[in-house]
Amino acid sequence: MARFLILTFPVDGHVAPSIPIVQKLVERRHEVRWITGRTYEDRIKAIGAQFHPLPKEIDPEGKEIYDIFPQLNDLKGFAQIKWYINLRKQRPSAVEIRDAVKEVLANPVYRENSKRIQSDFAGHDAPTRAAELLESLASGELPQ
Repeated sequence: MARFLILTFPVDGHVAPSIPIVQKLVERRHEVRWITGRTYEDRIKAIGAQFHPLPKEIDPEGKEIYDIFPQLNDLKGFAQIKWYINLRKQRPSAVEIRDAVKEVLANPVYRENSKRIQSDFAGHDAPTRAAELLESLASGELPQ
């Protein structure tokens, strides 16, 4: 049995993808301690991991991003995307991002590759594989 410490920012996009992996580790009888926001305490305990809350000073406790960053309320569309990816240094520029998005949406090759990748992913049990890799690392072995 190995011991794992998981630390995630307390938002669904960070916690939700980790749940099936942690669940596999717990099923394999590993000890998992998970540090994140109090909003996720019940979900984490439900899969058998030990919950440890973030310090109150940095735990948004279920607040919406618009409550934490009220300046987002005034931004819409591309302006909001630009804020999220923080273009203070203008790399990539807003024009480069817009052009890249347009290219992806217009090019059928991207759509075809997306379908192929989706098909490839459907054949894998990613949470189990992630648990296997973490077990290898915890035992000091190099992952295969």
